[in-house]
Amino acid sequence: MANKIFTLFSVIEKAFNKIFRNIYALLDHEGYTKWIGVNVKGDVFHIYGNPVDIFGTEPWLITLCNPVHITREVLFISQDGCTLLFRYLIPDIINKNTYCHW
Repeated sequence: MANKIFTLFSVIEKAFNKIFRNIYALLDHEGYTKWIGVNVKGDVFHIYGNPVDIFGTEPWLITLCNPVHITREVLFISQDGCTLLFRYLIPDIINKNTYCHW
């Protein structure tokens, strides 16, 4: 019985968090971006679109400098696990100086 109650509260909490995130993101794009942990260096940045979908699962790895404009349907891929498949072929496929743009 206690497990079912815990599961119910967990589902309600996840739903509330998702609703809160979406509302906050729609009302204040820049505030939401800072809230999820994106590093913002500068005071001029604009986001056109829904920032919930833009920054991926690890937004604290992304740094936005001044000025920046992010349009709709832009995705930041902060960790690309598929590079691990090719690391044995090309050991330095990704290093600290790599800027990936596809």
